[in-house]
Amino acid sequence: MGGAERITGGAAHWREGGPELTWTDNSGEEQAKSKDYLLVLLFFPQTSYTEFTFNGAYRHNGRQFIRLSEDCNGQPVHIYASFTRYDGSDISPSSYLTVG
Repeated sequence: MGGAERITGGAAHWREGGPELTWTDNSGEEQAKSKDYLLVLLFFPQTSYTEFTFNGAYRHNGRQFIRLSEDCNGQPVHIYASFTRYDGSDISPSSYLTVG
């Protein structure tokens, strides 16, 4: 595990309805495959609420919007993201994204 290439140039920004994650499409470099799926964990420390996104956007898409309930919007959040192989055979090390 950990052989898939981690997120490059990752960032997160609040949009209306939830955070939007962006990254650089580095498909073809090292172990980065265009059909790797995004995996995201959002943790809201003030409420201990967590949100998971499995099989999110492909690496080559470069972005993923995550719709949240109004209670979560704009709240402090810790975001951990990685990529999984399209066949589930591997996962990248996670990256911590700050929300701008």
